[in-house]
Amino acid sequence: MSDLATGQTAAFILESLPEHADVLEIGCGSGAVALELMRRGHRVTGIDADPDIVASARKVGVNASVGIWPGFESDAAFDAVVFTRSLHHIQVLDAAIDRAAAVLDPGGSLIIEDFAFADIEPAVLWEFAQRLRQIESLNDEFLVRLRAAADPLAVWQHDHLHEIHSFRRMRNAVAQRFEIVRQSSAPYLFRYVPEFAAPAILAWETELNDRSIGRRIVAKLL
Repeated sequence: MSDLATGQTAAFILESLPEHADVLEIGCGSGAVALELMRRGHRVTGIDADPDIVASARKVGVNASVGIWPGFESDAAFDAVVFTRSLHHIQVLDAAIDRAAAVLDPGGSLIIEDFAFADIEPAVLWEFAQRLRQIESLNDEFLVRLRAAADPLAVWQHDHLHEIHSFRRMRNAVAQRFEIVRQSSAPYLFRYVPEFAAPAILAWETELNDRSIGRRIVAKLL
């Protein structure tokens, strides 16, 4: 994750944490977000399915372990369970939410950052494709196809409409076990581009307001 993306995610999570919180991050990756939270006095446990990525997180001091949610055992309770763009990949969605509820303290928070891939507006995607054409040294195969496409939406759907959950499905699953106290849109497309191009894309997306496809939820146990 780029430094800009890490900062955006960490800032969102920090808004909902009490002081010195015990945090479980599901999909911790190489530990970039966890480190930001730790630097601000929080205790973070991270899990990820990729052993190599977990090894990278451990090298930078994150308490990370290999695991496939919801197959995670812990005697500890957490002040917050955080899904950092990981929930859409977890096949058994209801079990994932149930397990999050089980490891939370009664007053704890479920914090989710994800994206609504199916809700992207064709006009927004077209503009994104045009902006990609202005980026030199673009090597990502998906982005190269997207900017060259006569129909960017067809490329987008081909790469996203597979076995991942829609945001509506995720939100409905959360609402069965939690009270959603905050939901918002957020920039997301800037995460696809190289670090040097991300600030310009982020600035453009910020102006889109609710038309952005990033989604954020903060919820409390019912």
